[in-house]
Amino acid sequence: MRCGAEDDLQFDHLIPVAKGGGNAADNIQVLCGDCNRLKSNAIA
Repeated sequence: MRCGAEDDLQFDHLIPVAKGGGNAADNIQVLCGDCNRLKSNAIA
């Protein structure tokens, strides 16, 4: 997690599927909802 939040946690693709990323565990991170929305479809 980027911000240390413990609520509203969501799975996020480091490299978005729309940009060629897959669903492998090494392409997944956990972000809070706010950080996930800020990241949008950017590459981490």
